[in-house]
Amino acid sequence: METSAAEDDGKVTLEGGGAPRAKGIWLVRLARHFVGIRDRRYFPTPLVRPLRHLSPTTEGYVLGFLGSFPSILIACGISLGLSTIPSSAFSATPLTVGSLGATAVLLYAIPEGPLSQPRNLVGGHLLCAVTGAVISQLFSLSSRFDIDEAIDNEVAMQGSWQHLNPVAAALAVGIAVFGMQITGTVHPPGGATALIASYIRTTSQRWTYVLDVFLSVSAMGVWAMVVGNIGRRRYPAYWWTPNPPPAPDPEPSIPVPISPKKQPSERRPSSGARSVESPAEDLDRRWLGRLGEVDEEALAEGDELARREEERWLARERKLEEDEAERGRRATRR
Repeated sequence: METSAAEDDGKVTLEGGGAPRAKGIWLVRLARHFVGIRDRRYFPTPLVRPLRHLSPTTEGYVLGFLGSFPSILIACGISLGLSTIPSSAFSATPLTVGSLGATAVLLYAIPEGPLSQPRNLVGGHLLCAVTGAVISQLFSLSSRFDIDEAIDNEVAMQGSWQHLNPVAAALAVGIAVFGMQITGTVHPPGGATALIASYIRTTSQRWTYVLDVFLSVSAMGVWAMVVGNIGRRRYPAYWWTPNPPPAPDPEPSIPVPISPKKQPSERRPSSGARSVESPAEDLDRRWLGRLGEVDEEALAEGDELARREEERWLARERKLEEDEAERGRRATRR
């Protein structure tokens, strides 16, 4: 398909599919912006014009409310939708999970924090919900864990210790914390998610709870991507692993001048302290004298070049001694 450009009153318009292509590029850039990708072609922030008149602190307050208030309503709506499913497994679906309140604080108050990122959000909650459900399922195999229906597992009673409810709750939280640490999905509200799951009695309700948690935190994460990118903030900062920090600029090396009076005195090495050197280093030292040393073996063998190098070395030492003595005499005269 050919594309032509027509100029009219200083405006350039594209024909032959140019406008749809430009619109597609714009939509791609917008989608990249709302998934937290920032590059040289990202949109100016804030996207919403009224937020541009607010300070970053005030903007954080406004976006924190606009994020947390609708997100809890969304979570309640998901739970209500699950409860309408004609099945006994969904008949006792809670209106919302208590740990989602703490998740809202992380997502909308500190969206760029490492504990708020998608891997920690979804992975932490899902891991803790499954852990709590599995621990509750294992403890239900004991007759001591099944108590009367009239007694609530979440209410502190004298028979709670006898029926192992505190042990199940503590073990669920402990294993959940351990699992989040080794998988890199630490999310503090996940501990409450595991704790609540350990109190559930029936098998069907345990796995309904896991589904409810997964759908709710996923929806909260999507809403965080909307609210967290309409202002100056960015969510997510990363999806799986943190971005490596940029390499620091190398500092320019400033040569330090050495005063002639503080020049280090060169010493002639002894023959017994020769170090092992490569053939190239030995050649440089022996024939060119770049290191200011004399090859004792070559000198002992009567090598003419080594003898000349020794003479130059001794002459240089005498010159340094004479210069040092002359500077001392001048200083004494002053």
